[in-house]
Amino acid sequence: TVDTPLYRAKISEEGSGFTSFILKNYKENVTEDSALKEIIPQESTFETVLLGYDGKSLAGLETAVFSANLNADTLSVKEGSQKIMFSWTAEQGIIVEKTYSFSPASYMIGLDVTVKNGSDRNIQDKLYVALRGSVPNDKRAYGFEGPSAFINDNLEEVDIDDIADKNTYSGSLKWVALQDRYFMKSIIPDHAEEASMRLYVKDGNLIEAQYLNPVSDIRPGTQQTYQYSLFFNPQSQIPNRLFNSFSFQKLLVP
Repeated sequence: TVDTPLYRAKISEEGSGFTSFILKNYKENVTEDSALKEIIPQESTFETVLLGYDGKSLAGLETAVFSANLNADTLSVKEGSQKIMFSWTAEQGIIVEKTYSFSPASYMIGLDVTVKNGSDRNIQDKLYVALRGSVPNDKRAYGFEGPSAFINDNLEEVDIDDIADKNTYSGSLKWVALQDRYFMKSIIPDHAEEASMRLYVKDGNLIEAQYLNPVSDIRPGTQQTYQYSLFFNPQSQIPNRLFNSFSFQKLLVP
């Protein structure tokens, strides 16, 4: 559990993804006894911010159980930024590390993914980071709900019903997100580059949006680090680095 003045989150060593994310300054509704807003509900059966390789070149990564570098079950982030690193070693000697960075005064969460190649072969594949969420079920909701991305300086919003016809969007990619009416989960690469957003609907009620990196070539004895920011919060708190790339309509929220 990661506890900050703004939110309380839970991360599982199974996949090293988020299983719960509760905002402390927002409620589920306007009633006086309303519960705090859950970006990722505690009763969810899925994790978000998961890793995989497009070509399945690293067996076991999608179901990996990571180890955290903390002895305690709770990290309290009150003053200054703090980090948690989750690591997993494959049978081939390849090490994958996920390092999250948390700040007490920001909704932005840093994410560094490092792949250390201790095997005797090259890793030539596309690493992806996957966001997961529930398929929107309220068709009466005002405003867009679903996966979106900022590609080639254009906002791309994909209707859930259209994913079966087209599930991959490529170009200069600045961010990938899952949105509901007022809140969003997003992954933002350290810099825009030629990449892809790939979408899946699973079991009819789960939406997955993958940020698919360009092909890597990690030679034996070398490593590669991918840097991102995560943004799980109300759209009204969009940071300056995304302001110019996000439609102004998205900022008009209570």
